Amino acid sequence: MYGNPANHRATSARTARPQPGASQPRKAQRALVFVAVLWLVMGAAAFVATLVLHGLTAKSTYTQSHGVRETAVVLSDHVNSGKTTSSDIAVRLSAPVDGHDTTTVNVLGATNYTPGTSLTALVDPQDPGYAELPGRPYSAASQWKAPAALGFVDVFSFPFVVIYLRRRLVRQGRLPARR
Repeated sequence: MYGNPANHRATSARTARPQPGASQPRKAQRALVFVAVLWLVMGAAAFVATLVLHGLTAKSTYTQSHGVRETAVVLSDHVNSGKTTSSDIAVRLSAPVDGHDTTTVNVLGATNYTPGTSLTALVDPQDPGYAELPGRPYSAASQWKAPAALGFVDVFSFPFVVIYLRRRLVRQGRLPARR
C-alpha cells in the first residue's frame, strides 16, 4: 500500500528499536528505592514526633509535680485554634519566680479570661517563662506512645517490605534476579 514491502522489512531490520520492557528493570529499581526511602522517611517522622511529644509530656508532668504555685493577674488571653485548640495566657505573677515576674500559662483547650482576672498558676522552676493551670496538664501522659508504636513498627517492618517488593518485581520479570 505504501511502497514496496521488501524495502519496509529492510528498513525495519536496520533500525534498532528497544525491546519492550527493556527499561523496566531501571524503573522497577527506582520504584523500589522510592518506596524504601519513603518508608524510612515515615519512620524518621514518627521518631521525631515521638521525641517532641515525649518532651512536651515530660515538661508538663514536671510542672504539675514541681511547679511553683503563684497567684497571677491575666494580661492577655490568646486562643490557638487548629487541629488541637490551646490557649496562651500572658500573666503577671504576684511574686517573681527565678527573677521573672511575667510568664505564659499554657492550657489545652479554649479559655476565656479577661485582662485583670486573677488566677493560680504553676510556674516551671527550671523555665519560669512556662506555666500551667493546676490540675490541667498541657500534654497527655500517653500522647507520645502512638507515634512511638508507629515508628517501631515502621523500622522493624522495613526489611520485610523491601524483600517482599523485590521478590514481587523479580517474579514479574521487571527486575533481574541476583547473579
